[in-house]
Amino acid sequence: AELGLRRIESIESLRLYRMRLPAGRTVSQAIEQLNRRPAVFQSPEPNFTVKAMNDPMFVANQQWGPGTIGAKWAWTLSVGNPNLKIAILDTGFARFNSHWDINAAREVSPYDAANNDFDPSAISNSHGTHVSGIALGDVSGWGMSGMDWGSSHMPVQVLSDAGWGTYLDVAEGIDWAVNHGANIINMSLGGTCLLYTSPS
Repeated sequence: AELGLRRIESIESLRLYRMRLPAGRTVSQAIEQLNRRPAVFQSPEPNFTVKAMNDPMFVANQQWGPGTIGAKWAWTLSVGNPNLKIAILDTGFARFNSHWDINAAREVSPYDAANNDFDPSAISNSHGTHVSGIALGDVSGWGMSGMDWGSSHMPVQVLSDAGWGTYLDVAEGIDWAVNHGANIINMSLGGTCLLYTSPS
């Protein structure tokens, strides 16, 4: 309150708080002032943006990954286990068997941290569906075979339909996945960061 900040969003289990700055104050000014109160604010930082990232080899139509990692041999040992939950944190997803490679029967604990609801459905951006297909796509005779055909798919939307999100949304998605039993979390996204030095 002293600095004119207002809390507008939080993840209490992680003690993360998104604050709104008063007019005329820059993020760097606020961080500098908050760093002077380490007992209250342990690591203030901007709520950076993140964006979906595609595999350039896929875009160039040269997907050599499955052969390179020996997927054919691995599938002779295992094609997955429904007790294993794989959380894909990304854009929205094609759901309820609306896509030939995404099996609704294997979906568990869906969540949309970007819109704060339980419907991480894709509208137009296919990145989340694409990543889920690589990880968990069914052997259906269409599309591609995923690396794991048998494990459970936890779709967690942390990016907008345009493929952008914030660090807070990503943190909320991770928190959701962990609290709902995810064994593996995949995030095909990248963001920015700034380095701030502590005030002397």
